[in-house]
Amino acid sequence: MSLLIKETVGDTITDVINGINKSFTTSFIFIPTSVGVYLNGQLKVGSLDDGFIITGAQTIEMKIAPMVGDTLVLEYLANIITGGGAIGGTPPPAEMEVLIPCITSIETTVVECLTP
Repeated sequence: MSLLIKETVGDTITDVINGINKSFTTSFIFIPTSVGVYLNGQLKVGSLDDGFIITGAQTIEMKIAPMVGDTLVLEYLANIITGGGAIGGTPPPAEMEVLIPCITSIETTVVECLTP
């Protein structure tokens, strides 16, 4: 099975930004190493004191709670199976890769593949 991914640009977070809340949820499941967090247009680095921590498949936690009036935007790669693009956007059609299932026998080291 192949993992099909696409870029989701500008996923605007809908969680409450109130100076207290630090936890924010994305629209789709993301690939953790692909997450970019922008607070008021400034890219945040996860490892810094004012950065963020990935706490779930769709959740990040800011180390410092954004204040009322701040803008929080995420960019990330999402599994295409999870759906479309960021809220407010329409993704391009998904590119599909056709894979032929193969069965590998451990006992005889024979590989059999189905024909398309």
